[in-house]
This record gives sequence, structure tokens and C-alpha cells, in this order.
Amino acid sequence: MKPFAWSYTALQDYETCPHAYAAKRVYKTVKDEMSPEGLWGNEVHKKLEQRLVHKTPLPADMPFEKWATVIERSIEPGDELKCEMQLALNREFKPTGWFAKDAWCRGIVDVMLIKENGATAYVYDWKTGKVKTDQTQLKLFVGILSRAYPDIERFITKFVWLKHNKVTPSQVEGDRFLKEWVPDIWREIYPRVKRMEEAYNAEVFPMKPNGLCGKYCPVITCPHNGRHGK
Repeated sequence: MKPFAWSYTALQDYETCPHAYAAKRVYKTVKDEMSPEGLWGNEVHKKLEQRLVHKTPLPADMPFEKWATVIERSIEPGDELKCEMQLALNREFKPTGWFAKDAWCRGIVDVMLIKENGATAYVYDWKTGKVKTDQTQLKLFVGILSRAYPDIERFITKFVWLKHNKVTPSQVEGDRFLKEWVPDIWREIYPRVKRMEEAYNAEVFPMKPNGLCGKYCPVITCPHNGRHGK
């Protein structure tokens, strides 16, 4: 097997069901075909990047101009806008290439606006699905960005739920992270990653029934799969 590496989505897959995670990401015995909703979500990310970077108008089926305008109007002279950033860290928590052999942790930041002479970063993550409350992904972005951009002192992070016309967290107190808090972020996330890596190294991936079993999991050989034996 390849050296262990992870991302937020990989961690989410593992914690949902280790068996399905292994089939899709480790042994690759099944191909996780992306749903129409997932494909549309990828296209939304692409079009929003083009809108912010190249001023390309959004298609008629993507009525999200409001959010592009909100970000655009907040840009002041000296600010720096970055979109769809592929970031990776090695085991020493040092930045490395996305495809580098020592890449250990990866994350894609949809939008980052660096303000106040590089001291503050506003981080936005586009979401096209159901509204959820878990902030792990935003915290991970802060952990990665703090290593890639060590001069940033504070991060303001937001999920933008495009289909629901909603932003979370809604209050400043819930989305502000200071640089000195980053060690606490890693202390919170790392034990989960460690459990995942230990399972990876031992090749122990038990089945875990969950809400995806009925008709969404591609591992039809699993007895918990709703399409098993059909």
C-alpha cells in the first residue's frame, strides 16, 4: 500500500464506515461513482472560481451571484484573493507539494481573502448540500493555512450553504481562530487521524452500518448494503 495520507473527506469516509473507506480509497476494489448532485457541486466550485478570478458570469442555473459579490465588495487595495487552493503538509507539519511523496495531509480551500497587510484571513467554503454543524473541516483549514502562511495572525472561517442561502457560523464569536489556538486544533483532530492510520497500517477495516448503506454505498458485497445480493 502507499504511505498513509489523509484529508477531511477521507477521515469522514473512514469514520462513517472503515470497510467502505478501505474498499474505495485503500484497495480500490470499487469505484465510488459521483452522484449527479456531487458532479453539480464540483461544477459550482469551478464556476465560482472563474467568477471571482476572471469575472466570468455565472450560468443561469447557478443563482449564487450574491455570494461572489459579497466577497468581491470586501476586497480592498492591498488585499489578496486566492481560490481553490490545493494545500498539503508532511508529517512534520511543513508545507509540501500536493503530489509530493511526503504529502501526509491535504486540503482544498475554496476561497481565502487575506486582509490587514497579511494579518487576517477570511476563509470561505462553498457547500451545495444539506446544512451541517460540524466545524472540523474549517478547523483543519486553519491548521493547514497556519503552516502555509505563518504570518497570518487570525482566521475568520465560514461555510456558505449556497442552496439554502445561509452562512454558518453566523456569529463572529463562533468562527474566529487565532494563530495561538492552532496547537489546540491539532490536538483535537490528531487522535482521530491516529486511529485511522493505525487501522490503515494494521489493515483492519470493520463494517459499520450507517445511513448510506441502504442505497448510496458502492460496496454491494457488504451484507449491510441495501443492494447486497441483488
